[in-house]
Amino acid sequence: MNVLNRKLLRDIRGSKGLLLTITLIIAVGTGCFVGMLATYDNLETALVSYYARCRMADFWVDLKKAPETEVERLAEIPGISEVRTRISFPVVADLPGVDRPVSGLAVSLPTVHRAVINDIVLESGSYFTAGGREEVIVSKKFAEARGLRPGSDIHLVLNGQKKKLRVMGIAISSEHVYLAAPGSMMSEPGDYGVFYLDREFAEDVFGFHGACNNAVGILTPRSKSSGADGMVFEEVNRRLGPYGVFAVTPRRRQFSNLTLRAEMGGLKTTATALPLIFLSVAALVLNVLMTRLAEHQRVVVGTLKALGYGNRSLFGHFLKFGLVVGVGGGLAGCILGQAIADLMIGLYRTFFEFPDLTSRFYPCLISAALLISVTFAVLGTLRGVKRVVELSPAEAMHESMPEKGGRVFLERWGEFWKRLGFWWQIVLRTLLRNRMRTAIGVIAALLGSSLVLLAFGLSDSMTHMVDFQFEKVLLSDYNLTFKDPLDFGAVYEARALPGVNRVEPVFSFSGTFINGNRKKKGAITGLISGATLNIPRSADGTVVRVPPTGLLMSARLAEQLGVAAGEKVTFIPVRGTRRPRSLPVVSTVESMIGLSVYADYGYLNRLAGETASVTELQIKGLRNQEDQKDFFRQLKKLPRLQSLTVIAEVKEVLRRQMTGSMQAMTTIMILFAGVIFFGSILNGSLIAIAERRREIATFRVLGYRPSEIGGMFIRENLMMNMLGAILGLPFGYWMLKGLSRQYTNDIFMMPAVVSPSAWGWTVVLALVFVLVSHHFVQRAINRLRWQDALAMKE
Repeated sequence: MNVLNRKLLRDIRGSKGLLLTITLIIAVGTGCFVGMLATYDNLETALVSYYARCRMADFWVDLKKAPETEVERLAEIPGISEVRTRISFPVVADLPGVDRPVSGLAVSLPTVHRAVINDIVLESGSYFTAGGREEVIVSKKFAEARGLRPGSDIHLVLNGQKKKLRVMGIAISSEHVYLAAPGSMMSEPGDYGVFYLDREFAEDVFGFHGACNNAVGILTPRSKSSGADGMVFEEVNRRLGPYGVFAVTPRRRQFSNLTLRAEMGGLKTTATALPLIFLSVAALVLNVLMTRLAEHQRVVVGTLKALGYGNRSLFGHFLKFGLVVGVGGGLAGCILGQAIADLMIGLYRTFFEFPDLTSRFYPCLISAALLISVTFAVLGTLRGVKRVVELSPAEAMHESMPEKGGRVFLERWGEFWKRLGFWWQIVLRTLLRNRMRTAIGVIAALLGSSLVLLAFGLSDSMTHMVDFQFEKVLLSDYNLTFKDPLDFGAVYEARALPGVNRVEPVFSFSGTFINGNRKKKGAITGLISGATLNIPRSADGTVVRVPPTGLLMSARLAEQLGVAAGEKVTFIPVRGTRRPRSLPVVSTVESMIGLSVYADYGYLNRLAGETASVTELQIKGLRNQEDQKDFFRQLKKLPRLQSLTVIAEVKEVLRRQMTGSMQAMTTIMILFAGVIFFGSILNGSLIAIAERRREIATFRVLGYRPSEIGGMFIRENLMMNMLGAILGLPFGYWMLKGLSRQYTNDIFMMPAVVSPSAWGWTVVLALVFVLVSHHFVQRAINRLRWQDALAMKE
């Protein structure tokens, strides 16, 4: 081993504590990078494989009723390679021991098992028997939640008829990686299921012999790559228009795929932002350390140069410090990242359903992570050593000139300066004379506090979204949805149900909104005048009145359509006469969930050519348990009921799944922020102690206690870090807004909300991090051998 390498080992041992804290910061940053991107790659790999295995559709067509032969001719359209017809209807399951009716979706499968578009993967049991009737294959999560297995019996209400079906198999499908009831954001396995029926049996039950009401198709590779699918879907609409096309949905807007892609998009964004924060802090802190180390070894560098070592050799020698830290932090981060990926994949298995979702090892990702960590470490090393290495041997042999003393600008204000006191004067002089080091400490605290505020903000935003929707907008206890519009008599029937206090009808009118060349599928929700169970509100909670004529449109939908308040939008309904209507957008409103469009109930009925039609009932009822049981018992007898939504249960599921996972993430992010604070403070303070040994020893000779000297350092750290923490608050809010935009989609809008307490707790936690870090700084001061520091050099 040559001289420089032996020197390197001694220097590393002498600075092992400082290097360890920087290595830890790099490890956390690299771990976030590896863990989140590995999770993204795991999801992407599982998704691509699953979609290929099930032959996932590129588009869905929902119809009223059409001849099967006419729908199959869609395969003749240029750009479509294959089409499969299906029968699909909402159903209600009557489960033993369950008071309320449980919603689900019945989907037909071929009588003989073969590979089809949107195929299923049998997890247990078998396919339908030859010529078998009254058999069903049940989605896996629903079956597990309700204790169903092959051989069990289940009662389904199919087209108003209660049928006892034998469960033949338990299956999953790529069409329902994320399964939730229509209109719901969150998946609750036992409350919504998919029931696959034999095609011939489905035709008999629903009266669809030779007909279908749903089709799925695959586009040609050329059509997908050229982006010409819009023209293909236009032709589908044109050909099937006479049969009542409700919607043509491309894969990118299909609920399950959209939800999963939104989650993956947010994951990818976070995998870029978080590591950048940690690695930037590590580079800044390492820069301080290497500057101090190089300056401390000026004479050694001069001696080595005099002995014949060139600039290149010495520069490479000091760069090895950065390489050691980068490689060490990178390797530790890769191990941490793999553990993070394993934990996240375990979490995602509870939300998404894959046949094979495992945590894999990605050599290319590991290599990229190591390269990035080493790059940041080397960047942090460069500035610190460049200045010393470039000195001439004669100049380097001398100690560096003392920094200029003199007054700092605050001393110009005499009265103010005199009032500060001795210790504060020393602190301010030190901070202002070491501007670069002070700036790095402030920046590190800024990034740490912004991370804490981001963590609190994510949790607050989710909580606000749930509370806003279910405490200010949707105030009903139960929502009943029907598969076909009913007359106003349904309102009187509902009022007679046990425990019902108030019933408000809702009329939903589906169609396509068009403005120029922009189009969007959606629905207009008709609310009665003075509605109290569904109240549109602006983002600040102010009630927004539904206009007597015209539309009240979600601001996000208005933005997508490029329409402003006071302008008109074309609406083409999917039911009845498909004549385009030009409707005024009277005003817009922020909508947390969905792309809502509201209209007056009577106005919308007239627009649809109806008289007091009802598609949904919103009910306010008593919370008495007996009344609730009677209420549910009566609902099971309603043949045209499509789904029942118990608002309290939906709210609880949302709160448990969304805010629960966010609280776990908040804890982890706060711990990571603590790593930034500890690493920055300990490095800065320990380096300052090493540089100011004579100053500390002088104070000891003058009779000052170690605790008083420690008070000087804690004042410095408090000033730097609390300033950084306060400056980090707006930066953290800016990060929250950026991340909320990434997670916002057609299903929900995540607001950027930070509660007043979160601002305060961010500053409090920054203070706690400083105080805890000072404990270790004080120990270093207590252990300092100040007598040695006063010894004169010969």
